Amino acid sequence: MWRYAARRRDAAASGRGAVFQASRSILISVSFKVLTMPKLVDVKALANYRIWLRYDDGTEGEVDLSDLAGRGVFKAWDDATFFSAVRVASHGAVEWGSDIDLCPDSLYMRLTGQSPEDVFPALRSVHADA
Repeated sequence: MWRYAARRRDAAASGRGAVFQASRSILISVSFKVLTMPKLVDVKALANYRIWLRYDDGTEGEVDLSDLAGRGVFKAWDDATFFSAVRVASHGAVEWGSDIDLCPDSLYMRLTGQSPEDVFPALRSVHADA
């Protein structure tokens, strides 16, 4: 059995991959692609626990959050003034005050009806056979 003590030879900052030199002078090439989601750029509160979203790829539309309303921390949305204070947080999430935020990636998939595999087709080829 070979034991590789790989050390980095080239920088991977370019996003194209990296080349590693193993202890037995075998070159191993690792290729990767940085996967990114569209960035949320605008959000507005609508009636009946819905929000309107716009992303930097041009995708926009309404998402119904009524399935969350009235449950746990989301009881705060019962106050219409609080719900209408929605904003895009500095870290990109959809945020109400400092206590409630929702992941913009999951909202994007909810808006478009896509799964993670639809957004990132390379995920389909990854097998989780452990």
